[in-house]
Amino acid sequence: MYFDKRHVIQILVVLMVAISVRLVMTYPLAENYDTKSFKIAADLMSQGKIVYEHTKRYNYPPLWMWVLLLIQMLTDVSHLPFAVLVKLPAILADSGICLLIYVLFLRSESGERAAMAGALFYALNPVAILISGHHGQFGSVWVFFCLLAWYFWNSRKMEESAFLSGLALGIAILFKPIPVILLPVFVGRLRTARQRFVFSTLALFPVVAATLPYFLIAPSALLENVILYSSNYGSWGYGYPVVLVILRRIVHYDFFNMLITITENYGKYFLLLVLFYQWIFVCPRISLISAITLVFATLYFCSSGFGVQYLIWILPFAIINRESALKYYTIFTTVYLIFMYAVMAYDNICFDWLREIISKKNFGYIASALSLPVWLISGLWMSEKMMDVKVFAALDYRLSRLKHPRGESRDRD
Repeated sequence: MYFDKRHVIQILVVLMVAISVRLVMTYPLAENYDTKSFKIAADLMSQGKIVYEHTKRYNYPPLWMWVLLLIQMLTDVSHLPFAVLVKLPAILADSGICLLIYVLFLRSESGERAAMAGALFYALNPVAILISGHHGQFGSVWVFFCLLAWYFWNSRKMEESAFLSGLALGIAILFKPIPVILLPVFVGRLRTARQRFVFSTLALFPVVAATLPYFLIAPSALLENVILYSSNYGSWGYGYPVVLVILRRIVHYDFFNMLITITENYGKYFLLLVLFYQWIFVCPRISLISAITLVFATLYFCSSGFGVQYLIWILPFAIINRESALKYYTIFTTVYLIFMYAVMAYDNICFDWLREIISKKNFGYIASALSLPVWLISGLWMSEKMMDVKVFAALDYRLSRLKHPRGESRDRD
């Protein structure tokens, strides 16, 4: 693949757009629950304390806390707000994702227009802008390394690709444990036991080596705050109020209560069971990018505990895989995020009058209703990959024929 001056200019335009729109979003109501949690961890690091022992608001492996310490040092030097600077890693990672999308489309011989369109779609995607630029969650940082792992996998010889891909995935896991669900997707494609061992070691050794000293000092705190940490039940999917109200009208009351108990206590095991089936039987027979998209879609659909920041994870892979429902996913997710940030805003109320109007009970119903289309799209994506049925492609085709009935009649003739 050859880069000329035109390609460089296009890349620079995409990067400038991606960075500028996110920087604009960093200042309005910069502080929220997560940025305050990051500040707590940064202050503890500055004081030389063990973060896991002194707060329950840090739920990640050690690498991110060292990044937070660097941001705190930068805050002290520049006198800029910590809540603004802490969003820079996610913004830079988003820029890196735009660059990778551009290169991947260009390398696949899709052409410059497709490469530019794909990169700009992510650069200007409101889901990515809101989560990285406004919320300040660093999900795009480890997603960038997951995307880099896929890029390395497809760009070199098997030995080289396995080494670099495993290393990139290991860095992703070092930021947040969730990318470990992609490990079987990669390992299942390697031919020999030696290759599988090397890849798994590269992916898991960094987080084990970095976490072990903290585990020896504060094992219970690390176990509770990181290893066993999960989102609260009832904040997404089948555990959300709207779904429960519909279900309660269909089944008997006692059976309904039993379902709630089972899903609340054993829902995570159901998710693992579905993922295990996919790792063994589905992922090896579909492309790697489709398998990664499948795993994230399954995580979305089969989880009952959730955070809105999770919704950025699947986005770059869905763009590269050209998911036909991507526009619907973007629209519905954007509406859902705007509502969540406007009403709740994670410990920083944007519109007090709106929160007063919407009671706590009504908030749950409205939020679940707005998230329901996103949840259903993730379920349909999961079904498409598992059954190899293009539901949204067929739907788009039918809609286009409804808009152009003359073309349809010519096809029949």
